[in-house]
Amino acid sequence: MTFFYSALLGAILGVLYDTVRLIRTLFARKKAVGMCLDAVFVSVSCLMLLGFVLTVSNGQMRFYVLLGIGLGWMLYAYLLSPTVYSVLSVCVRVLTRVLQFVGGLIHRAFGGIYHMMQFVCRRLLDGHRKKKTQRLEPPSDQA
Repeated sequence: MTFFYSALLGAILGVLYDTVRLIRTLFARKKAVGMCLDAVFVSVSCLMLLGFVLTVSNGQMRFYVLLGIGLGWMLYAYLLSPTVYSVLSVCVRVLTRVLQFVGGLIHRAFGGIYHMMQFVCRRLLDGHRKKKTQRLEPPSDQA
């Protein structure tokens, strides 16, 4: 039964990897984001493996546990990964459109207030700059 659970853990790690891979494609040009995502993935994977070894296999790291994780990951990668990745991509696209719609509503609702505040601030700054740049003229010699 432990072998089955370790294969299930491998499949779960595969889903986690696909999620990280999808997030990485969103930030394709940012290498720092990719490195941070890799560090998070490795850390979470190690914690999951540690928790699995401590709870399911009574704290004993066995070869068949690692074999089961690898086999579960490979089965997931070849059988389910393309489908799961496509579903995750669709979810991200839908979420992006929903957020854009909500952002547009917020912009329409508060955009007028923002432009009014921007207008007032510009007027205040322009008035302050004019006062600052005005020079005092020397007194005239009329007597």
